[in-house]
Amino acid sequence: MQELCPRPRPPAPNASIRIMSAADDQAPSERHADNKRKADASSNVVKKLGNTRCVLCSSGVYGEELQVLEKACKRMDASLVSEWSDSVTHLVMSKVSWTPKLLNALADLAPVVNPLWVQRAADRAPGDPLPDASDPEHAPRASGSHAGVVAVRPERRGLFRDKRYICLPGCPQETRTLLERMGAEVHDWAGAEARGEEMGEELLAYVERAVADGYGFVLRGDEKWPTAAEAKAAIAAGAEVVSPLLVRTSLIT
Repeated sequence: MQELCPRPRPPAPNASIRIMSAADDQAPSERHADNKRKADASSNVVKKLGNTRCVLCSSGVYGEELQVLEKACKRMDASLVSEWSDSVTHLVMSKVSWTPKLLNALADLAPVVNPLWVQRAADRAPGDPLPDASDPEHAPRASGSHAGVVAVRPERRGLFRDKRYICLPGCPQETRTLLERMGAEVHDWAGAEARGEEMGEELLAYVERAVADGYGFVLRGDEKWPTAAEAKAAIAAGAEVVSPLLVRTSLIT
């Protein structure tokens, strides 16, 4: 029988004598919030996995380290893939790097772990639970303000909830996917085709109708002063416009 790969659940409270830890310095409300984040993360993986095995996706792991990771995955009967998909349960990184895989993991509430976590998962005795993915020892290396950013935060799923956007021509698919993972409703551009930087009447009318219906627009790039006619029309109509950069940074702030 194949061993399942549930996301780690928070430990059960110990009713007897316990060792004091840093968590004891937290206020009750902080401890409750921390426990809820861990429970939500566990629940998300269990719902995602069903009766399947762990699916690990590697990012920035190369050479000998990758070979060791591949062997560990075989021992724990897990799949190791190189591309992100909805079936991925954990992202494996040695150090924090702002790759599309990491952004998808953050938006999808997938634990981000280092190779040590995989080794310990492979070395555990049959029937033992997986190592705690939220343990700082199992997090990829990070510096300064990046420390802790890879923690699973269920609130990321609702960062753009109830928002409605239309992707301007040329908008990256990656940006659209992230917005949808964070709760937004996203549609393709269905207006008139622009001719260079000119804003025709038909294009302006389409944008104004969209704004009246509560839509914002997703830019195709991160330029400070967009030159595309569609972008200029959206700005002129007073629409909310978001850039790919804004969408990415919303996950890490």
